[in-house]
Amino acid sequence: MSGDLSDINWDDIPEPTQRDNGPLAAGVYPVKIEAACVKEANSGNGKYAEIQFRVTEGTGANRCVWARLNFQNSNPVAERIGLSQLKKLAMAIGLQGLTETAQLVDGELEVTVTAREYNGKVYNDVKDFHPKRSAAPKKRMVFKVEPDTGGGSDDVPW
Repeated sequence: MSGDLSDINWDDIPEPTQRDNGPLAAGVYPVKIEAACVKEANSGNGKYAEIQFRVTEGTGANRCVWARLNFQNSNPVAERIGLSQLKKLAMAIGLQGLTETAQLVDGELEVTVTAREYNGKVYNDVKDFHPKRSAAPKKRMVFKVEPDTGGGSDDVPW
């Protein structure tokens, strides 16, 4: 097999597009959960659920963001906040509770993403979870019915 590329017309090949690897702009994004797992906290005194979300449409489509939600922590406030966030996430995809992180995978919802600076770099944080809005709302027809004032005839109009 030869390594000959002489038959390729390089002028007909489009320029590669630049991929934006920077953080997403702060906002609300429609996402699908691609992965979820449990990890040990670096401190060794807790566990958290790490969830990977992929933006499904619009600005940022196909980009990923992650959330780390404490559910076991030596700090009771951190644990309570993490459990509350985990519950809100589960409810946003229609679950009333969780027994394992795999139940989250393929869930669709909307997330609120913020951008923060740390040591000169900008990072995204997933701050809130919302049920996915359905497609454009259906238009409803509204009819106004005028009361009969008695001044008309009893003739049927057809």
